[in-house]
Amino acid sequence: MKANRFLILMTAILILSAAALCAFAQEAPVHTSGYFDYIILEDGTASITRCFGPSKDLEIPTKLDGYKVTHLADKLLYRNRFITSVSIPKTVTTIGEGAFAYCTSLETVKLANGVTELKTGAFAWCNALEKISLPKTVKNIGDLCFYGCEHLTSISLPKSLDSIGEQAFAYCTRLETLTLPKGLSAISEKLFYECAALHKIELPEGITEIGESAFGNCISLSEVILPDGLITIGPDAFQNCRALQRIVLPESVQTVEKWAFSTCVSLKEINLPKGLIRLGDCAFSSDMALESITIPPVQEMGKGVFSGCGSLAQVILPEGLTAIWDGAFTGCRQLKEIRLPEGLVRVGEHAFSGCEMLESLHLPESVKEIGEHAFSSCGNLKSVSLPDGLETIGESAFKMCFGLEQLSIPESVSLIGDDAFAHATRLELTIIKGSFADSYVQNQPRLRYVYQDEAQ
Repeated sequence: MKANRFLILMTAILILSAAALCAFAQEAPVHTSGYFDYIILEDGTASITRCFGPSKDLEIPTKLDGYKVTHLADKLLYRNRFITSVSIPKTVTTIGEGAFAYCTSLETVKLANGVTELKTGAFAWCNALEKISLPKTVKNIGDLCFYGCEHLTSISLPKSLDSIGEQAFAYCTRLETLTLPKGLSAISEKLFYECAALHKIELPEGITEIGESAFGNCISLSEVILPDGLITIGPDAFQNCRALQRIVLPESVQTVEKWAFSTCVSLKEINLPKGLIRLGDCAFSSDMALESITIPPVQEMGKGVFSGCGSLAQVILPEGLTAIWDGAFTGCRQLKEIRLPEGLVRVGEHAFSGCEMLESLHLPESVKEIGEHAFSSCGNLKSVSLPDGLETIGESAFKMCFGLEQLSIPESVSLIGDDAFAHATRLELTIIKGSFADSYVQNQPRLRYVYQDEAQ
């Protein structure tokens, strides 16, 4: 599957680059010198377009017929399965798109100072390549540059680097550690995706953004050091980093996007900075080892942020909170109690569903709405205090609350959804004559109820 994705992308890139090369080639005839075809570029230097020598050890010349070699063309040795080593001289500044892609026997690459740019997929799927040192002149590493180099264990990056493209090291499954130089401003999308052996990474100062799935499925990653000045952690950035136990978010972080740390099943400790503005959908979902969390007063919170955190037992919510977000704590089986702050208006859909250990709950006087399935399947919930002023109890809100024995419905309630108390087999409602709850129970023959004046 991953090979197919790469081929589709590379094919599109190479078709476009080939079209551009053909257009140029109409004006620049191909010359042959020894085992090399080349064209003369506008600046009077040469770009090698084909190599057809018999040797497995390729040495790129500095000149051809007196013309200085500065470029290695796109797809130069694409799918060459015989070459084992290549030596590139200091005259070469650019290695083209897919130049050595799928050179599956390539073991050694020697790059002299002079190379400034490695274009898209330059060494992708070089499965025999184990290590490479990039010279101090390199400024840009293109998208997919070392994609799928499954035996690459070590790569030395120069301080001169300005940018590293998307998926540049994706599927380098044996890459264990890497030192990123200062000068980078972002970790690009899927940069280290599926780097299964990567166990430690320190991001340098200057990084302000971590892209989508940048470290996704790095299942051995146990230590991450994030820099001050980091602002955004993108979607799925650390998803399924199963060995990650602790992470410190700098105070500069403002946004943690959807699924950013989901399925980090060993994550026990994480701090949320006070200046956090947004938490995306399921940002920490299924973090099974997470035991406690203090939530700052964020402006925006997505759905299911802590859903499936089976060990989460302590949650501290911020003052001024007006809503518990849909699915926020669904499936948090160890959550026994939680203090809901004054000013809360809405408890969202599925907010606490499946919180099997939740025993008691006091809703503040400010609460107006309890969403659908908000407390469904809270089997140990025994005590709930509903406030005067409550208006809506959503569909299946207390469904399958087997331990709930008594619940007083305020006169202010004007809407109760279907199956709001279904299968709460021990429950007896206390209601007020003539209220909406009174009319509701008349159509629910299985519900037990008593009028408030009679209960007194």
